[in-house]
Amino acid sequence: MPVITVSAGKVKEETIPIVNELKLKLLLNGTDLVSLMCLPEKLEELAAGFLFSEGFIKEKRNIDSIKVNLPESTIEVSASIVEGSFEMFKEHSALVSGCGKGVSGAEADRLVNCKRIDTSLRVSSEALLQLSKMFQKHSSLYAETGGVHSAAIVDDGEILISADDIGRHNAVDKVIGEALLKEIDLSDKIMITTGRVSSEIAVKSIIRKIQLVIARSGPTALAIRLADEYFMTLIGFARGGKMKIFTHPERVLLP
Repeated sequence: MPVITVSAGKVKEETIPIVNELKLKLLLNGTDLVSLMCLPEKLEELAAGFLFSEGFIKEKRNIDSIKVNLPESTIEVSASIVEGSFEMFKEHSALVSGCGKGVSGAEADRLVNCKRIDTSLRVSSEALLQLSKMFQKHSSLYAETGGVHSAAIVDDGEILISADDIGRHNAVDKVIGEALLKEIDLSDKIMITTGRVSSEIAVKSIIRKIQLVIARSGPTALAIRLADEYFMTLIGFARGGKMKIFTHPERVLLP
């Protein structure tokens, strides 16, 4: 799109890439569930990740089909859902603290039946800082537009799955959804995200049994409390060769 750029006292007209944004309606078994403001890519993964994070499904085989219809602005999912999940979603739905004012049912009380996360993962602080540096340069879309959040699943220093979206919750749902559809176990993986870690992001991670979450931004107080209670290592402000470990530093091998 055309813009007027002002820099160092000089003015010029130029054309720059801008990130796209669509409003898509998510239909579950024919019922209008929620509207998602999102980047129109990895939409099947977004739907799967959202339904898993919100407690509608527990595994890939619960999904019968996912149909994306961009002309109609819909994602239609047919699935065998958890009994009472519609009622729970409506009861606990709230405006999330993220971009786009989306709706989430993933409140902290959904963790009642979750177990504390296993403690087997160990990773050096140097490796985590290198991961943060690599992740910063990973998204070509962010480099082009500066208008997206990114999330990634990492195993042994390598990015297995990554996704961009206009909202950090959507980016996280996309990588969780892709892992679900590919049946990748996340209990021994690391998740990294550009956005702040709110309670909703913490809940999504704990439910998926992710042991370590690292973010370029900071966490909220509730996210820290949940991470501590469920034995998840939470790291924030991972940028510029620095990071802050908020919970369970025993997984991080310090210098």
